[in-house]
Amino acid sequence: MLFFKRSKYSVFVHLLFIILFVYFLAVLASACVFRLFGNIGLVINSIFITISGIFFHHNYYKHWDDVWNSHSFYNENTAIDQENARFDYLNGFNIDESKVNKEAGKKGSNPALVALISYIAPIGVGIGLIFSKFNMHKFIFIIIWIGANYTILGFTKGIAAYFYNYRKLAYFEKKLGKPIINGLLE
Repeated sequence: MLFFKRSKYSVFVHLLFIILFVYFLAVLASACVFRLFGNIGLVINSIFITISGIFFHHNYYKHWDDVWNSHSFYNENTAIDQENARFDYLNGFNIDESKVNKEAGKKGSNPALVALISYIAPIGVGIGLIFSKFNMHKFIFIIIWIGANYTILGFTKGIAAYFYNYRKLAYFEKKLGKPIINGLLE
């Protein structure tokens, strides 16, 4: 039962849930591209998604390292109680990106982009339903394929964040020499 009490495994289970959802989207995109272009399209799409995913994950992992360093005092002393080997799982790490984005001069924000996509996505579904009435099923496959690939690449930021937090909790467990458990558990 210690497996579910340890913080790094709780973060790891969340990471697996996100990866499972991304895997579902990858299978969906692969089915659509196979329906449209056959084996060649499937191979090209798989190579593109794999290389792009690795590139984005690498860049986002470095980004989360900068975010961690901007809030290292809180994360290492408040979120992780190193004296009692507990992690405040309800409040978690401070991963506010505003300091890092200000220093880098970035103006755009992902929440604004996600909100914009949330408003546009139902229109794509509606257009797909309209075209399906006229037996234009290829257009539906194109919408699903592009949307799934875009979403897969969008989730790499979250995957990198959970992977980074897992690595940090594993590092502190090794440093302390004992498991870090969730703060509310005894």
